[in-house]
Amino acid sequence: MQMDRAFIEDVVGRAASLVAGQGKGAFALLRDKTGPFVFMDTYVFVTSPEGVELVNPALPSLEGRSIIDLKDLKGRSAIREEIDAAMKAGSAWLDMTWFKPGHNTPALKQTFVRKAQFGQEIYIVGSGIYTGDLREAMIRQVALDGGIVLAALMFAGYLFLSFYRVMDGGLKETRRHLRAMTEGDLTTSPSPWGNDDAAQLMLREIPDTNIRR
Repeated sequence: MQMDRAFIEDVVGRAASLVAGQGKGAFALLRDKTGPFVFMDTYVFVTSPEGVELVNPALPSLEGRSIIDLKDLKGRSAIREEIDAAMKAGSAWLDMTWFKPGHNTPALKQTFVRKAQFGQEIYIVGSGIYTGDLREAMIRQVALDGGIVLAALMFAGYLFLSFYRVMDGGLKETRRHLRAMTEGDLTTSPSPWGNDDAAQLMLREIPDTNIRR
């Protein structure tokens, strides 16, 4: 869970810094679902101190609307508590209960909010995650990355083995050819040791030492 919190705090911190530096000019990047502030089901939202939703990549229809009276499944005034906590402490964690997307059972969602100020304008920047979601997503991503790396290593091993076999076959054929010559057989010439292009290329590179023309 500490990893989850650290991730969310970092995302919200970077988003708040962006808003503090650009104000509403930062909203487009926060909404970008291919940008750095949207990860799986995790996104950054921005609310005014009056409870107007300004940025919500997951539910754009809420933008411009007052959600100050919105309550979670346990009846808590979620938005009011988020705004009050950020305005008083600068930043805070809050636990709310919502329906997890795609599920019909209540789930705990932990939300981190931070106050950001641009000139005279104040914004509440936040992000939340359902318990365990981020860890599961990261595990899936690590497994995917590991699979890609393993496949790349296996392919590299196949190429190395193929190259080794071609080289080994070529050296064996060269030794056979030279041994025959030292034994007095001057009619010998290298024979192909493979059917692939590499073997044929290597064969052409070995000079034909047959002196019987």
